[in-house]
Amino acid sequence: MNQYVTGAVIKRLREENEYYVQIEHDMTKQHYISFIAAVSADRIQMVKLYPQGNAEARFKMNGVEKIYLYCNWSGLFYLDVVKGIAENRLCSYCI
Repeated sequence: MNQYVTGAVIKRLREENEYYVQIEHDMTKQHYISFIAAVSADRIQMVKLYPQGNAEARFKMNGVEKIYLYCNWSGLFYLDVVKGIAENRLCSYCI
């Protein structure tokens, strides 16, 4: 599992008590983000993504500590919401 992701934007939507996650990544039939999931101590919120769609999702903030995403070429990555995001590449085929 790769630790950090670049090209990711996480916005706190305080009015709606949500995180808005947007990933800059290819979304072709051959290379795409399959899902984005928000994980807290006691629950997982997951959004399934599809090729040719947008790599974005909204999650309730309720104790979310990490955001996971899966690239069909490079595997599983995560964003540590508590610590922030480091500047590393999403995958060797991206950007």
